[in-house]
Amino acid sequence: MTMKVDPKNPVFGFDIRDKEGKPTGEIISKWEFNPAQVRFWNSDKKFVLFSGGYGCGKSLMLTLKAIVLSMEYPNNYILMGRRTYPELRDTLLKEFFNICPDGLIRDYLKAEGRVIFYNKSEIIFRHLDTIAECEIRSRNLGAAFIDQAEDIEKAVFDGLRGRWRRTRSGRLVAAHPRRPGLHLRRRP
Repeated sequence: MTMKVDPKNPVFGFDIRDKEGKPTGEIISKWEFNPAQVRFWNSDKKFVLFSGGYGCGKSLMLTLKAIVLSMEYPNNYILMGRRTYPELRDTLLKEFFNICPDGLIRDYLKAEGRVIFYNKSEIIFRHLDTIAECEIRSRNLGAAFIDQAEDIEKAVFDGLRGRWRRTRSGRLVAAHPRRPGLHLRRRP
């Protein structure tokens, strides 16, 4: 897996690795990115907003990036969130398990909303409508992926921002372009 996608050949895929972690050359799944997805994927900005209409691949991009950051950085700790549990279950969780190769996952603790990878990275899935600051206060996140971020309260967004402490990981959100929250707009 590579972190950058070539804009001239915008294809991304999960490759099979041998026991030493080296690529075998066999690709499990493959996606061709459009130009907006390539810009989002390749950005090295501290905060990246991927905004687009229905069906443009926002949830797909967040999910792929979370999986890659989990594999690229062992012991990473990533939060994936959406406003309500039904939205989380029906989009991000569904997308994650449709995309993530089974061989990467060591354990899925459904009651905890936690996926543990073989390299000890973890992704926690959280609904963000009733989350309290005390629930996120002790988190030391490598990345947070918030789908439909315009639906999230500013206090929750700011609370999560304060938990992003690990380096070389992402802080990514996706939003619908017609409803951007004020807290998602470009800061001076």
